[in-house]
Amino acid sequence: MTNQSIDKAVQDYLSKIRQSLPESLETEDLVEDLRAHIYDALEDKAARRPGADRYALLEEVLRDLGGPEDISTEFGKIAAEKPDASEARQKTVRTALRLIIRFVVVAAASWFLVTFRMAQGYEVDFWVEFFVAFAVLTVFALLEWYIRSWQSNHD
Repeated sequence: MTNQSIDKAVQDYLSKIRQSLPESLETEDLVEDLRAHIYDALEDKAARRPGADRYALLEEVLRDLGGPEDISTEFGKIAAEKPDASEARQKTVRTALRLIIRFVVVAAASWFLVTFRMAQGYEVDFWVEFFVAFAVLTVFALLEWYIRSWQSNHD
């Protein structure tokens, strides 16, 4: 068999796989990886059995890989296990917003505690007291965050 007929058979096989998968960059990556794997495996088999028909070797390689349906099923399983990129991005945004809100709440509570102490007549170095209160409240916020994340992972 000629290299053209081998290339055509590989292209047909990959086209069937591409049709059974969703159109995405991951699909294109998979198809290109499969193409490289097919040719590498074909060359490996041809090196081990130099007198064999290359087309027959290609059929062995494709049989070893499985049909396009098998590959698309496996790809679907793997894709289902991966978190969606938009979900990951939303989770990151939610986490960032929670941290910003906690920072603002802790800063406001620290400012309130310092001004309350000053209103009671205590001589207070505002920035020292503010940072001490901020540190204590930050520790409590972090503990609360840790406990909630631990609980959600163990439920």
